[in-house]
Amino acid sequence: MEKKIGRREFVKLSKKKWPILGFVLLAAAIGFLIFISVPVVNEPEKNFDYLWQSFDRHYSNFGCKEIDWKELYSCYRARITPGTTNRELFEIMVDLLKHLDDKHVYIRRFNHVYFSGYDLSILNYLQILKFDFRLPLKEFSLNLIDRKYIKEKFKKALSVRQLLVPPFGFRHVIHYEWMDHGIAYMHISEMRQEKEKTVKAINKILGYFNEARAYIIDIRDNIGGYAGPIKESLVKKFVDRRRLWALSYTRSGPAHTDFSQPEQKFIDPDGDKDLSDIPVVLLINKNTQSAAELLTMMMDVLPNVTIVGDTTMGIFSDTHVEKLPNGWEYRLSIMKTTNHEGVWLEGKGIDPDVFVKNTEDDIKQGGDKVLEKAIDLVVSRLLPKNGSNAS
Repeated sequence: MEKKIGRREFVKLSKKKWPILGFVLLAAAIGFLIFISVPVVNEPEKNFDYLWQSFDRHYSNFGCKEIDWKELYSCYRARITPGTTNRELFEIMVDLLKHLDDKHVYIRRFNHVYFSGYDLSILNYLQILKFDFRLPLKEFSLNLIDRKYIKEKFKKALSVRQLLVPPFGFRHVIHYEWMDHGIAYMHISEMRQEKEKTVKAINKILGYFNEARAYIIDIRDNIGGYAGPIKESLVKKFVDRRRLWALSYTRSGPAHTDFSQPEQKFIDPDGDKDLSDIPVVLLINKNTQSAAELLTMMMDVLPNVTIVGDTTMGIFSDTHVEKLPNGWEYRLSIMKTTNHEGVWLEGKGIDPDVFVKNTEDDIKQGGDKVLEKAIDLVVSRLLPKNGSNAS
């Protein structure tokens, strides 16, 4: 006898099948994108020349890389013939771009990507989704801070759902909570482009910390992104007056040293909320990178801010994404960015005011020396206001 399935059982079965169906549709979409991106014509010599010339004319960081780009052309161009396969051509381009050692540079062929500067092999699509751009330092733990240093469990803000580009997953960008002594702590893991969502999240957090006597803003392990929204919603609150924080130069001629006159980057006070008299400690490490380093530059010019931690990663340039004639995608750095004094820190990073560095063993043993130093610095500034002597 045929067993009838009731409506309730049908709904249960349908719910079980939805995740499978979603995965199948996602895989089909990825397969379709890969299919339509396959180039019709190979032309290895033409495509190699196009890539080399694009970097030769527009790449901004030759001056700090000490690279003989013309010599590299002679070396790698000699390996290419009209019969060079797509796979061979991609590997030759990868070998060329390795010399730049620039974490902003990548080249993508179908579902394979190579990121320069990370000492990685060519990644396939699934590996790309897992890739989160952080070096495996293991000297920072948000879970440790949650367990040991804050009063309550972390509150979270600015949710992200990212499925087709790295880093993959569901997460919150900002974790925040009170510490002792009226210190407001927040950790920002990346710099999102969504201005409205960022402004809304920061306004909520600043409202929660309305009575804060000091801030510790932690951007250790921040993978960067877009500096504008955080600049407008958060950093401006701590600015006392208009301040120059960076200079930006664009390649303007065929020589690698040809640059435009500098564009001055300013940051102005916020018109609504003034926190410029509140002590702030900014925490950085080697995984503080890209737009997070631009944030560090902004904070570095403010008199109420002390920067604590390790030297940042050292990738500051604005970038541009292009395609080769065969459809392969690549990204190159196109701007020379310096600090407000004109010091070019590409490949070097920003040094903290107070150097403190955790080890993996520090974290395993349940201690964050960087955060503890920040707390000590803040408390030493707060205690005199209570009539006590600073330690």
